[in-house]
Amino acid sequence: LIKLETAINPILDYNILIAFNDLLDQIYENNIIPIESSLYFLKPVNKGKYKDYYEKITNPIDLSTIKSKITNRKYKSVAEFINDFELLHNNSLTYNGPSGTYSKTSQKLLDTCKDVIKYDYGEQLYELEKNIESNESISREEMDEQMSFYDESNQSSLMCTLGTSASLIASSGN
Repeated sequence: LIKLETAINPILDYNILIAFNDLLDQIYENNIIPIESSLYFLKPVNKGKYKDYYEKITNPIDLSTIKSKITNRKYKSVAEFINDFELLHNNSLTYNGPSGTYSKTSQKLLDTCKDVIKYDYGEQLYELEKNIESNESISREEMDEQMSFYDESNQSSLMCTLGTSASLIASSGN
């Protein structure tokens, strides 16, 4: 039913994406940010203070980047969201080592993210994710159909244009 409704009204597709990212925002605001030491990861690492960080870490991420992705509705799957927390943790392990305070905090952020999704939001998130995926496949199919129709229409138009041009050239020669 949702597939049919979103095929008829594309705004519903966007509403599903909004609902999905709103749930992620609840996780972020209610479960991640309250972790006391999360402040270590709120902003990108200072290049001036830690000059070698960006030499060692080729794909940096921080909580403000994650928040921006939520705000801009960039997440379309639970895996994408969790992957960003895994990246945050792996970057910390690479730069700080496994026994450092920062790495322990990044592990806590990752564990909290996974636990909250698993025990509190998983069912809702995965249902919305399925709808996002099915709507994207419908959109791709519709786009393919439209492109096919467009190609056929253009071929007909081109043939008419070529025929008209040939007629004009022939008549101007007389």
